Amino acid sequence: MSLLGNRKLLLHKNEIHKWASRTESKGLTVIPLRIYFRDGIAKCEIALAQGKKTWDRRQDERNKEARRKRNQRCIATGGDDP
Repeated sequence: MSLLGNRKLLLHKNEIHKWASRTESKGLTVIPLRIYFRDGIAKCEIALAQGKKTWDRRQDERNKEARRKRNQRCIATGGDDP
């Protein structure tokens, strides 16, 4: 069996249709929350999530850039406090 082959989604048929309709109509995405092994079988917890808005992405980018600059200053001064 191929590692990249199709896998079973253990949900009821109406649950699969509900998730499919939500991903198509509302633009939600199915994401894996947790992957774990149980009795030699890999299992995955999944959830529906909504993507970030553009203003939220910009804010995260600003925060990331500020953190990066702070770390560079810390490295340059020889300090160990981020």
